[in-house]
Amino acid sequence: MCDRLTITLPLRLAPSLNLLLRTHWAKRRRMLREAAWLVAEARLAAGWDRAADPANVRLEVVRRSSRRPDFDNMVGAAKLAIDALVLAGVLQDDDIPHDRVVFRWEHAPRRADSCLVVTVFLA
Repeated sequence: MCDRLTITLPLRLAPSLNLLLRTHWAKRRRMLREAAWLVAEARLAAGWDRAADPANVRLEVVRRSSRRPDFDNMVGAAKLAIDALVLAGVLQDDDIPHDRVVFRWEHAPRRADSCLVVTVFLA
């Protein structure tokens, strides 16, 4: 099993918290399933064979967008991605210690370059 897994999700699957809270539950469910498929694909390609204990991982979440989000929106955007990690079998559950998650923002000059990059490191 590898010690690092990187998943890139388009921003339509990682909306800001403001948008996520206003999205109909059925649409949120479809977004979660699509994100879980992308995560599962990356998991299989990397040879990640079992769900990791959240206490033994470190997450780095990088939002690339043309506009800098406030911190709440950046963290909220990661909710769908973290739920997809659990649904796809990368993590056992989403109870990750707060000191093991890092959130960053990077400027993406074009909208087409916008994405959410989640990297899971085994400790």
